[in-house]
Amino acid sequence: ENDMLYYGNQDIYQNAGGLVWRALWKSNFVSTTTVGWQSSQFKEDFFETNTGMPLIKNHSTDASVSIRNSNHIRFSDIHSLEFGAEVKLLTNSYDNMFGAYTNAMGDSTASFTMKRSFDEKKIGGFINYIVRPLNGLTTTIGMRSDYFSFNDRLTVSPRTTLSYQFNELTSIKIASGMYYQNMPITLLSQ
Repeated sequence: ENDMLYYGNQDIYQNAGGLVWRALWKSNFVSTTTVGWQSSQFKEDFFETNTGMPLIKNHSTDASVSIRNSNHIRFSDIHSLEFGAEVKLLTNSYDNMFGAYTNAMGDSTASFTMKRSFDEKKIGGFINYIVRPLNGLTTTIGMRSDYFSFNDRLTVSPRTTLSYQFNELTSIKIASGMYYQNMPITLLSQ
């Protein structure tokens, strides 16, 4: 007896790459700039074994290009500042279908189709003030702000960290702050 409920093809292609440029502007000022890209392409088709009815079709592409700049300025052995910005361009194309289905308990799920494309932007910036008042003790106070064009949302995330390094192998860190993360566009678009 064949217990396989579904059959199909699943082809997933992914690639990623990037470039990093680091500049030492002065002995106390370093800057790092990165450019990166990634792409995922899905070609998935699944069918119900008994009927041959299509259950899932996922022909989608997710791609992004990003540029990020991060800077660190040391004013003294005690005080320093980190700041930077990031821009990410997102391109998403979905041609998805989820077929009607009735499970073994008799519960039915209606079919659903989504065929949409999106070009969106994520823009963010951050700043951190770092103080090392005692040998081994570091305090960081900072904030990050992000904007996502898909839902036209701006978030501000304050944060603080206190750490102490006992020796080369042992340290303790206490951190507090807010963090926001957007859901994937594939979920937001439904």
